[in-house]
Amino acid sequence: MNNLKIKLFDLAKGLFFMLDMYNLNIDPVRLKSLGFNDAEIQNLQYVVMNIGKLTPSVLTQCGYTYEQAARLKYLYDICIGKVIIETPDELSKHLRKMFGAKGRIGIQNLEVSKIKEVPRYAIVGNIKTEPFTIWNSKQYPPNQRLYRVVDVSSTRITVRTGKIPKIQYGGAKEVDGVLEIKGIVKGANNTKLVDVAFYKDYCKLCNRFIIVASLRRPEFHHGMVEIICYEGTRVYVYAQTLGTKELVKYNMGTQRIYDYGVLPQEINGKLTKRASELYTILKGAYRSFEPGNQDYTIIPVEKPQEDEDLIEE
Repeated sequence: MNNLKIKLFDLAKGLFFMLDMYNLNIDPVRLKSLGFNDAEIQNLQYVVMNIGKLTPSVLTQCGYTYEQAARLKYLYDICIGKVIIETPDELSKHLRKMFGAKGRIGIQNLEVSKIKEVPRYAIVGNIKTEPFTIWNSKQYPPNQRLYRVVDVSSTRITVRTGKIPKIQYGGAKEVDGVLEIKGIVKGANNTKLVDVAFYKDYCKLCNRFIIVASLRRPEFHHGMVEIICYEGTRVYVYAQTLGTKELVKYNMGTQRIYDYGVLPQEINGKLTKRASELYTILKGAYRSFEPGNQDYTIIPVEKPQEDEDLIEE
């Protein structure tokens, strides 16, 4: 038994001597994380010990197929440091080489957007006449300052709200040049809502943000998660501004829209959630977050700062 232990010890020493001689850095855990299997790692050790340095021609002469020989040579190049995989670019290139031949992820692998329209919202301010000051946005917490827009004309913005002022019987339902109550409507569960048309000096349309997934890296964004899929394709999930226009416009051939919002503090949560869902669906191998390179503002930038103060603290 002792002789057997000595022989096994000598064999192990010989193996590590051979591996050191060829400057191999065989880390099975790391190599498996890069997509190689136990058989390929063991084959590498065997070939180095019995054949020496690897070339595709020698390996094919030893009975390996061309594909097996190419993968074994590539594995060898990684172990000797000829191929380095440290950056996202290097990882993407590596995964394409390892798995790209089996099919690439494309826009068809991203779930079709269910969001066809993003509601418009507005804020209201500077109303002095009682009891209509109830609609001034700034007196409420940020998440209660927004009003759902139902119509926009050249001079007025009509919103629908559950904030209904107490007007005395026979009292005026409009303030000249400021607002006009258009009527009462029923909401969900028979709740009472009111439509109010505000002149644009007292009501401002808000920007919105959308959460987009795309195969193309955006030039500007309000935060982005880059996903490298199992076969090397890069998918970008990011937030970008949707202006005050009603319709959602995007390139269905290269983009998908998965969420939207208005308040800046909503961006990171919605971005992280959607990116995590896609990472799982697309069998992600790596992801990274990039802070926004463009500021998001609720009020369009061409508007005065005092308008923005209506909603932001």
